Parts: sequence; C-alpha cells; structure tokens
Amino acid sequence: MGRMEDKIKRQQQIRNLEANGGDASALRDEQRRSEYKPGQVQGLYAGSTARARVLDPATPRRSAMEDWAASQTFTKTKYVVVDHPKVGEIAIVFPGCLTHSEMARSSYLREGPVVGAGFVWLGTDKAGHPTASVYERSESLNIGNRGELDEAIILKSIGLSD
Repeated sequence: MGRMEDKIKRQQQIRNLEANGGDASALRDEQRRSEYKPGQVQGLYAGSTARARVLDPATPRRSAMEDWAASQTFTKTKYVVVDHPKVGEIAIVFPGCLTHSEMARSSYLREGPVVGAGFVWLGTDKAGHPTASVYERSESLNIGNRGELDEAIILKSIGLSD
C-alpha cells in the first residue's frame, strides 16, 4: 500500500477503536512518528531559514505562547505621524516588518517632518467603538509617541473617527 492508503487505514483503525471504547493513543503516536521524519522541514516557507522549523521527535515542540512571543517581533503594528505641509498632521500605520526610518524615507512622507512615532494597538472598547493605544518609541528615528494626540490622529487618518 502507498502512504495515503496507510494513513487512511490508520485513521479508520483509530475511529473504530474509539467507537468501541478503546484507547487509540498508541496508534496516534505511531501515526505522528510516521508523518514526521527527523530533519524534515515543516512550515509555510519550507525553503526559507527564517520561517522553516526542523522537526525532530526527540525535541519538544514550542508551546503556542512561545510561538506567539517569537512572532511579535514582526507583527507589532507601527506608525509615524508626519506634519505634512498641505494636509497637516497625518498618521501612517504599517506592519512591523518595516522600520520607522524606512517608512519616513518614503516619497510622500519626505515632504514634512516626522513628529511622532512608535507602536500602536488597534481595538475596540466595551461599547464597540474603535480605539488606538500608542506605546514605546521609534529607535530608528529616535522619536517617541505623543500619547492621546497620536491616538486621535491615527484613528482619524485610518477613517475610524471624525
């Protein structure tokens, strides 16, 4: 039999065992061992060293919390506020994979000075109204956030307030 037929057969055995009140943990362990070989690469970008994860049954897997913490480096939402000569202060919200200085060098933002920068958490309050909470500062620009002023400008710039 091929690999797919073996997998289907094993899944049927597990279902039959569980339906009759049996313990199928040994079959599940066998199935896991047969699916992942030592040194096998798993992940969305299996060829990339940045995202690939080598699976080794002897090595314990990271918890969901550890995966979340590791991903925060690239997923923290950033912002810059620019004092644009034509439209006044505007906020640009962008993903964490870009640096503040890269965004400040973009063509539209070069027309005015950056007056605030940092990280932002977008959400809703208990009543369902949109909120923005700014925190930390931009190390690459050496500029901090301006608290509630930046929060109001961010919400206005992305169309969530008047």
